[in-house]
Amino acid sequence: MNFADNIKQIKESPAGKRGSLFETLIKKTLTKEFKRIETWPQYAEKHARYTVHDLGIDLVAYDSENIKYAVQCKYRSDDAPSLKKSDIDSFLSACHTHKIENKILAYVGPKLKPNVRESCRGITMYKRNKLARLYNKQCTNISNMSWNFPPTSGGMEYAFNQAGIEMFGGRQNPQRQTLPKQVIESTVRELIQNSLDAKLPNSACQVTIEHARIDPDTISATDLNRHMRACEAQNDHPEFFRDAHHTLKSAQIDVIQVTDSNTKGLDKEGWRACVNVEGRSVKDTGTAGGSFGLGKNASFAMSNIGVVCYATRLPRTTKVRGGG
Repeated sequence: MNFADNIKQIKESPAGKRGSLFETLIKKTLTKEFKRIETWPQYAEKHARYTVHDLGIDLVAYDSENIKYAVQCKYRSDDAPSLKKSDIDSFLSACHTHKIENKILAYVGPKLKPNVRESCRGITMYKRNKLARLYNKQCTNISNMSWNFPPTSGGMEYAFNQAGIEMFGGRQNPQRQTLPKQVIESTVRELIQNSLDAKLPNSACQVTIEHARIDPDTISATDLNRHMRACEAQNDHPEFFRDAHHTLKSAQIDVIQVTDSNTKGLDKEGWRACVNVEGRSVKDTGTAGGSFGLGKNASFAMSNIGVVCYATRLPRTTKVRGGG
């Protein structure tokens, strides 16, 4: 779902749940711009003198320099009253009390009145359009890619049954309703280990695994389908490719999305070992898990069409490297 779909879902939810649903959406959205996001109760638990009750601050965000930002999340349906000045005043008061200088207001709703806009001076505003661009960026930063499978030029060719994938349970039938336990356990273990191996010093690595539905254009499905058709025509597993072809033509594609934070990203050598080389492991320390470079195959065993997309960002940069 894109940002607009999420807002529509919130609008159709019971009134008592809209605030918490919007806060969850904003937390997910801001992870694209900040190193770490904490809910207010999570932040308050680390400070004995603070109460865990929400007194105006909903989230606390940390940038790459570990600078804190207080975030207030406010959702109003289009036919509801706009924000009041008192809403902003309580947020400003909480920021002053807890000594957080940087402030963000994430707001979706009717146009703010002049006196409320005046109160928002010094607050960074994240309104609907900005939030939508930021949220949709998490799935669309590779949407302009095209798929390229270089010729082997007489070199090694890989058939359908690859040992690296088979050791984690093998390729899955696209029509299978549930995944084997071995495949799930292997994939989760390998993904978490990879993130732990790349965590930043003195930081707690966070790994999030979630289900999402994306538009086919997000992974350039039409272009990928062209290659799938070529494979289907010359491979001895026509059922797999036929079903994969059907999946890529669906209105939406189910994906497992894995993100981590407080990690250093993949540099040129790490990217090459992960995406372009089979059987090579790049580890910075002797305590890092895995040493044969085969763990990445677990994700391919999880995918029912044999496709994995990668995106990485190095610390202190905004440049994203993507591929699959």
